[in-house]
Amino acid sequence: MREDDKLLSQKLDYILDHYMSASDVARAFGFKSNSMITAMRQTNNPKVISKLHKDGLEKYFNIPLSIWDKEVTIEAMPTIIQSYQNHQKSTAPPAPF
Repeated sequence: MREDDKLLSQKLDYILDHYMSASDVARAFGFKSNSMITAMRQTNNPKVISKLHKDGLEKYFNIPLSIWDKEVTIEAMPTIIQSYQNHQKSTAPPAPF
């Protein structure tokens, strides 16, 4: 497996392990079972996470697209994600009453 593909798989595993449950992902992406989550996690097929998945993770879970950049390490991900989520909260329109 190429290093880029390995890093992509590790990043996906980190996000799935730390920021959501399998049932959260299943609801957000409309998966009928956890088998798609398992397919997304397969290290022998890192291409299974597509641009559409990345966009969905950003929209539903506030996971910024920038974390998928090759230069971003797994160690840097929590800081980047937290900063992005804080920014999203501060710029969100107020909830209607």
